[in-house]
Formats: sequence, C-alpha cells, structure tokens
Amino acid sequence: MAVNLSGHQLKQPNLIDMIESVLSSTGLDPQWLELELTESSIMVNAVSTIETLTDIKVRGIRLAVDDFGTGYSSLNYLKNFPIDRIKIAQEFVRDIPDDIDDCAIVKAVIALAETLNLRLIAEGVESRDQVDFLFDHRCREMQGFYFARPLSADDFLAYLTDGLAAATACPFRVG
Repeated sequence: MAVNLSGHQLKQPNLIDMIESVLSSTGLDPQWLELELTESSIMVNAVSTIETLTDIKVRGIRLAVDDFGTGYSSLNYLKNFPIDRIKIAQEFVRDIPDDIDDCAIVKAVIALAETLNLRLIAEGVESRDQVDFLFDHRCREMQGFYFARPLSADDFLAYLTDGLAAATACPFRVG
C-alpha cells in the first residue's frame, strides 16, 4: 500500500504515533506500507527529516521519493536519507522512446537506482512502447494508465479478481 505523505504531515510532531495508530487499527503489517515523499518535502529541514524517516524506517515501513528529478534534484539525499525506492517522474517517461533527452535521463536514473541498490518504479506509463523501453532498460516496476485508469474500491476488487491470471503471466510487476 503506497501512501503519499505531504511535507506538512512530515513536520507534524505526532506523525509516528499517527502511523502506528493507523497500522494498529487496520492490522496492516508495516512491511506492506510504503510512504511516498516528494524531493522538496524531504529537503526542507534535512536533519529533522532524516531523524523522522529513520524512525519510520526502523518500524519496517518502506520509503519512496516520488516524482524523482523534478524537485531539488540533489543526489546528496539519496545517500543520507533512508530511502528504499525512487519513482521516475512522469515528465521523463511521457515522451520515451521518442525523445532522446528523456530516454537518456530515464536510463541514467535506472543506472543510478541499480548502483545505489534502490528499487525503482516508472510513473505515468501509457503505451506499450514505453513499457518495452523501460523493460529493455531493466525497469521492472511501472504504473500508469497503460495498466489501468483510476478505479473505485469495488471496481479495483473486480480488476484484481478478474485480472489475476493475466497479471501473473506478465513479465514485469504491474504497479
């Protein structure tokens, strides 16, 4: 379960208590929760943010940087923050494989994630050409309209139930 966490929420002194309360009331195992933060939100007060993210991380919760490359674009935080995953911003995925600059950026982000042993997901995938390009360049997790449009809870359950067999035959993780 991926949940966006705003910069405002990240600064709240009761954030850890709130997360633990939600996990307790839902029964969700922390390993299945991934909190997504934007680059700009984690850079505001770096020392305090590192402490908060470390506190979250020791609870078994995963952390992701959303819209990677569109915020401060400082690579320094990738080695200082306890991040598990980066998400390639849709702005860079949108025009691949036709735009050579976007292709170069996406390939560089993939290589960076591999080198730093970070998980990677591409956002905004809308075409088979994009899927093929990303898969050919070792990006195995993708999300976007190519896989499904936003769904209500009931429609999502039906999508999972009806599409399970098709998804298991897929050579990459559908996200």
